Amino acid sequence: MSQTPSSPVPPPDLAAADPLNRLHLSFDGRPPPMVRRVLLAGGEGAWGAQWCEGQARLTASLCADAVGAVAVRRLALSGRAVRRDRWLLRLTVAVAQTRHQAVHAWVMKASRQPGF
Repeated sequence: MSQTPSSPVPPPDLAAADPLNRLHLSFDGRPPPMVRRVLLAGGEGAWGAQWCEGQARLTASLCADAVGAVAVRRLALSGRAVRRDRWLLRLTVAVAQTRHQAVHAWVMKASRQPGF
């Protein structure tokens, strides 16, 4: 009695049930990382909202850190030295730029929210 080897056939519902499996089956190799992230986030709209939220939190945190560093530096210097301190000037410019980015990120986040 000779049996023919059966070919491995995946269950029919496996590919249809899981979007991640469908994604892996639609590419020869690994799917592009960005496509996978968007799929796991729940679509482009959800990915964009999560990205804006992350950007807003990051820039707000960086701004708060820079403001704290400016305060510490100013306390360590005398009144005249504050005006001549190049490091403090650069840090103040960095605070202004980071604050601008944080405001822009929050505006972008608010524009994606329904009702705005």
